[in-house]
Amino acid sequence: MALNCYEINKINKNIKEILQNNKSCKILSLGYPDILITKEQMSKLIIDADVDKIEIRKDSIDVAATHKMEDLAYWCCESYSLFKILGANLTVMDFTDWTGKEEVVDLNYPVDEKYYELYDIVIDPGTTEHIFNIAQAMISILQITKTDGFIYHQTPLNLINHGFYNFSPTLYKDFYEDNGAILLNCNQLQSNCNEEDIALELRETFYLNAGGCNSVFIKKLEHRIDYIYPVQGKYRNSFNNKQKLDNIKIKYKDYKKIILLPYNAHSKFFKVFFNDKEIIILDDNILLKKYLDIKPISQINEVDFDIILITSITFEKKIRDKLISLGIDNKKIFLQV
Repeated sequence: MALNCYEINKINKNIKEILQNNKSCKILSLGYPDILITKEQMSKLIIDADVDKIEIRKDSIDVAATHKMEDLAYWCCESYSLFKILGANLTVMDFTDWTGKEEVVDLNYPVDEKYYELYDIVIDPGTTEHIFNIAQAMISILQITKTDGFIYHQTPLNLINHGFYNFSPTLYKDFYEDNGAILLNCNQLQSNCNEEDIALELRETFYLNAGGCNSVFIKKLEHRIDYIYPVQGKYRNSFNNKQKLDNIKIKYKDYKKIILLPYNAHSKFFKVFFNDKEIIILDDNILLKKYLDIKPISQINEVDFDIILITSITFEKKIRDKLISLGIDNKKIFLQV
């Protein structure tokens, strides 16, 4: 995990924006970030602060060797000290206490509610690719970020075996914009402070000849209780086909009470789309029952309905078999995505 001058330069702008409206700025980094900035670079980057007041790491030589940056051997700044100079308070979260100062949290699992909306800026300096349960990690990142706060991701595009995953830019656009946030920019990570941004394609397929990383900034616009697992944007956009939607309206025009399942982007869309009908969504997810009062599929016989629409191709057979086992007539079950 590391941050270079290109990233610190942009994060510093986020800090200043937060401090315009708040007395303090709380930053969370997912893992302790090595700062890959030489003293000369830092002096040019932070012109309104005394660089000599930044504490230097005792293991600078080791950091320089790890990142193959000889210039860091005798001046590698300490992350907590750097962010303090920038006007922010840094907290580090990790699955173990590497330095003895970390908030020990395994992001494979839901975070404690005490962290909800606690941080103005959440930094992923190359951590999420090492977390197996990436969907839960992304949801937790949103939960712990304050409304109007910022999220930064530095993740690999095509570094094979560096972590569990490489990340396509469409992940960030589709996930965050479905869940109350906005993608500010998605660029290819640069090594120098003043290098020009190279915007990455958000949905079109592209190829890289060498390893590269995403550099992604997001702003959270609202805090939510329920979160959506997105359908990939370029496929979801097929919903905008007017003829297709008109045909769907005609197909189900005689039905007044419709059950949708499972709870996903498709069912949420159809709940709004069928605005002249009585719509009920069912799902077996325990959290949905807790937060959204969505009944499990096993209680379907307690619900009055005309037809059932399964809104997932992947789980169609499993859901259909379960419905039939509950005594539902197969003629009342349709697949609609």
